[in-house]
Amino acid sequence: MIGVQNDVTARVAAQREREAEAERLRGIFAASAAPLGLLERSPDGSLAHVLLNEAAAETLRLSDADLKAGTAGVHWSAAATTAGRSGEPIRFDVARDGRTFEVLLAPVESEKEGAPARFLYVAADVTAGREATEDLLHVSHRQLRQIAQDVHDGVGQSLAGAAMLASALLADLAGGPHADEARRLRDLLLRSQAQLRSFALGLDPVDLDRIGMGEALGRLAAEAEAALGVDVSVTDRAGETGLRGEARLDVYRVAQEALTNAVRHGAAEAVRLVLRRDGDGDLVLTVDDDGTGISEAAARNGGMGLRTMRARAQRHGGSLEVGPGAGGGTRVRLRLPADRVA
Repeated sequence: MIGVQNDVTARVAAQREREAEAERLRGIFAASAAPLGLLERSPDGSLAHVLLNEAAAETLRLSDADLKAGTAGVHWSAAATTAGRSGEPIRFDVARDGRTFEVLLAPVESEKEGAPARFLYVAADVTAGREATEDLLHVSHRQLRQIAQDVHDGVGQSLAGAAMLASALLADLAGGPHADEARRLRDLLLRSQAQLRSFALGLDPVDLDRIGMGEALGRLAAEAEAALGVDVSVTDRAGETGLRGEARLDVYRVAQEALTNAVRHGAAEAVRLVLRRDGDGDLVLTVDDDGTGISEAAARNGGMGLRTMRARAQRHGGSLEVGPGAGGGTRVRLRLPADRVA
């Protein structure tokens, strides 16, 4: 008889520690009133629960079958891919039984050889807040349209009439000593009328669905160059994005707000807008400027403009990142998930 003895004290101790950690984790999950879940991603990219508490099971009702197929699976998988790639938590909305839950999904273990990636999520019922945000956005849009109409029908018509009178005055004074002054007056009124029309169009871009997102951003850039004196470039790599209605309008509004903030708050002289689709099919709008840059504190605790931009992203299941640019200035990045784009 031959006997072999190995010291496995460390291995047994590690196993007991893992079991104790798992028990503590189950206790935390069970005690939490908020929906909590721990997901694991398999080599084929599908997600499955390692652990979830009763609150998550009752409110989200997200089975492993849902995670592997259907719209829910695509949405959660895209969120996990984004979180895993960036290493940062990602927020997105989930609708259940007329209620809206905001999910915070965070990577807790990176994918390693022989070990799958894991993600922890927590959800909060934000139905009331989302409804209030939707009301705010609708009211904001109606107000902008009303302002645009008032500008066009009021000041715009007055400028048009003044330009016509200036043209008539120039005809009467042709060849006289005051002809040059009359010509400058007419040209000034015509330029002011064009700038006002451009301003009104920016408030209410009524032809967004007709002209497409790329051309709309190009027009926005031209308006900004004329009105704000800033150099704006637009690169459209997304082609036909599939955006319609409010989604297209919200992307336009985010670009508009980011561009305006770059000039007014960052004193930027050049702004670059890039619209593209990433490898996962997400639509990504990036706005970079060469201004003074935004501080981390301001990016986290921004005013109404930043909150409205984030609300526009969240209503379509997307995200908005604002912070200092890699080469200075400020970078704003809007991301809409692929299943909400097409």
